[in-house]
Amino acid sequence: RHFYYWRTEGRTNAFPLLFTPSPKSEPSANEASMIRDLSRRHFLGMACTGLATALWSRSLALPLMHAASSNWGDPRSTRSRVFADLHAHPRLNDWIAASGLAQIIPGLAGAAKAAMNETSVDWKRCHQAGIDMICVAHFNPLDEFATMPNDPNPDAPRQTIRLLDDLESEIYDRQGRYARIVRSKDELMDCTSVRPPDGDYRIAVVHCIEGAHALGYDTSVIPQLAARGVAMVGVTHFFTKGLASSANSIPFFPDAGGSDPNVGLMPKGIEVVKALQANGILVDIAHATATTVQDILDNTVGPIIASHVSSAALGYHPYSLRDEHALKIRDRCGIIGVILMPYWLNNYASMDLAAHQGGLRDVVRTVRYLYKLCGTHKCIGIGSDFAGYITGPRDMKHLHDIARLAVLLREEFADEENPDQIVEDIMAGNVLRCFRENWGVKRFVSPGRKNTPNPPERDCNDSPK
Repeated sequence: RHFYYWRTEGRTNAFPLLFTPSPKSEPSANEASMIRDLSRRHFLGMACTGLATALWSRSLALPLMHAASSNWGDPRSTRSRVFADLHAHPRLNDWIAASGLAQIIPGLAGAAKAAMNETSVDWKRCHQAGIDMICVAHFNPLDEFATMPNDPNPDAPRQTIRLLDDLESEIYDRQGRYARIVRSKDELMDCTSVRPPDGDYRIAVVHCIEGAHALGYDTSVIPQLAARGVAMVGVTHFFTKGLASSANSIPFFPDAGGSDPNVGLMPKGIEVVKALQANGILVDIAHATATTVQDILDNTVGPIIASHVSSAALGYHPYSLRDEHALKIRDRCGIIGVILMPYWLNNYASMDLAAHQGGLRDVVRTVRYLYKLCGTHKCIGIGSDFAGYITGPRDMKHLHDIARLAVLLREEFADEENPDQIVEDIMAGNVLRCFRENWGVKRFVSPGRKNTPNPPERDCNDSPK
């Protein structure tokens, strides 16, 4: 065997050429002028030099390749905003674990979480994902189910304050490196103005209440809740509770003798929604029947939020939002938050089928439909409902994996003008804009009179700041 290296215009190539001539393929005279015999020592020296060069080049290339691959699906790589969640339950299971019932029945919370609460919200990993804001939905499940469809518990306001205290204690004492409680739109703007990798970046955590029965039939507590930083209150939840008819949102679970869905807002419910607006708290229509939604629209002014809903055109459930109501929310510069629960987003024959076949594509399909219906993406957001004992998409079980949805939305809107901006708005910008412009703004409707909505005071399609 002979070792050669090629010479071109008097310069040696960076890497040696291993040439093994056979008796029938000796170099020609011309080729002989371009190659030269190498000693084994010379060849090995050049080979080591070439190998070292290759390894050095690879050591530079690999981090760059890794960065490029790791940025795929990372919203921070192409967008200033990542995700503003309209509805999540990061403390629900801990609240159940601390309840009196859980003390009587050891292991209750753990068993419930293992059996039914398959989605999660991890503060540290959400911080690593660059999430902008999480609206924490407070509700006391034991109180709600224990009293069932009866009028609200007079002790409910005290329990609601305890829920706020519990979250604040968790954030201040254990999660302060990752999250920050914000109590006003000014604090929200200040918190979300800092983005990774700035060391001062924190997730903005917003107090919200799911079900106005948490007020205990007492509207006098609303100013106190507003002062504590409650930004949004849902009028109803699982049961009617003497305020408004509630959609059956637990599949095939009857409303335990609740009122007819056509009842809509009851007199106390009308008083509640007007008091919420008078104190600058946003009204959430999720879990309301179609009649209740219409009554809320008739008795309020300004933007209304549907924090975690589906579209009745795609998933025909009592829980789903009707097209006419989606259009009215759009016209009033509100936000329609798409829930990350495939069962509601489609017409699956069963929960089990939705669990095995439902995924983020159901979410994208709903977002696309609302975009077509409303003629704009500016009224669309996301309300995950994660850690709220839901059956989430089969391809996303943790909130910190929200970038997977962003990737699919980019694919869906790739043919639109400025698709990255559309995705950023849907994932975060629309929700942040709505809260910045409307949280704390006091609005009034004359007692006993329904509202006749006026045309929007501004173009709801204005880009978020």
